[in-house]
Amino acid sequence: MSATILGFCRFSFFGPSDTKIDYSDHEAAFQTLYAPERMETRFALFENLMLPGIRAQTDTDFRLIVATSAAMPAPYRTRLADLVADIPQIEPVFAETTKLALVLRPYVSDPEVAGQGLLQFRCDDDDGMSRHFVARLRRWLPSLANRMILTFPRGLMLYRDGKGPQLHPMYRNLTGAGYAFHTTGPTRKNVFGFAHINSGRRFPFLSDPGFSSYIQTFTATSDTAFRAERKIRQFQKATGIDAGPKAAKVVGEALADDFSYLTEDGLKQLLLRAEGAAAA
Repeated sequence: MSATILGFCRFSFFGPSDTKIDYSDHEAAFQTLYAPERMETRFALFENLMLPGIRAQTDTDFRLIVATSAAMPAPYRTRLADLVADIPQIEPVFAETTKLALVLRPYVSDPEVAGQGLLQFRCDDDDGMSRHFVARLRRWLPSLANRMILTFPRGLMLYRDGKGPQLHPMYRNLTGAGYAFHTTGPTRKNVFGFAHINSGRRFPFLSDPGFSSYIQTFTATSDTAFRAERKIRQFQKATGIDAGPKAAKVVGEALADDFSYLTEDGLKQLLLRAEGAAAA
């Protein structure tokens, strides 16, 4: 029996996380998290970017827990359940608790799940993943020690500037998209329990820049939207690639292989639709 590859995705989970929502006033937090314009954007990206990447995986031997809250309004709960019903790898969890660690602990600490080793990964509900992502995780399994991180720093970012929607190469070690953590058995740690960018100071990590692992989106309802412009400039600089023919070549190669289930025009139109939902 080989190690388990187990992913976790938060979908508008009602509880403290990196959404930067203040939960000291639960009613205000609820209204912010489940505002119709925010939810329409999240659903648009989840359905048309994140889920197609799950369906396209070349290695289908994995599980993905989509963690959300029983507090989510019923129409959204039904909509979410319907969207994932035909994807056998996905298990939606509608949690009563506001503590994400308590939701994930039964999976990461279960000897039946993690007894032969566990490689956890995280993905966001508004990002896409390479169709080779799970296969690439599995390729590196024999090289990973206990309590070791695996990161895929190369990807694409989808955002809008004064010229309209843009798709540009991105490079960021220990980024949250596809961040993975390996243990040789059950653990109490989950991949959302790390300050991922700084986690390389505590744990050894292996970085594989050999493919475009993710598409990270930036929208008005992104959980870190207040820092988006600064982050986009920072990530562009880190690639060492200016906008132009070289960037277009990298984007084209990524779409031809890693994201062959998507098109550049389709992605740009999706961003406009998603942001239009937020403005409606």
